[in-house]
Amino acid sequence: MLNRLVDLNRYLLKSRRLGPLYKSGVRYVPEPNNGVEDWQAVDVLYRSGEGDCEDLACALCAQRRNEGLDARIRLTKKGRIWHVTIRIGDRVEDPSRVLGMES
Repeated sequence: MLNRLVDLNRYLLKSRRLGPLYKSGVRYVPEPNNGVEDWQAVDVLYRSGEGDCEDLACALCAQRRNEGLDARIRLTKKGRIWHVTIRIGDRVEDPSRVLGMES
């Protein structure tokens, strides 16, 4: 499902001429711990100004693919917590950490 969001984001980034994630003003904000997962497409993410790890990773993955890079969604789990980043070759990029998530 995350890859479908990446595909949608690729289209939205191109068709709406949205700028790079790191220059968008979007900040990392954890999703409320209410058991409800809300995935945002990149246009909604940019309007809201905040997103959690899958919102940010799917937006950045789409951007990197549009730049011609072989970016892939990467899921990791620590205990009961899942985290989404992207992988480009042997490098991992974590937009959540860049945009305000504390270690």
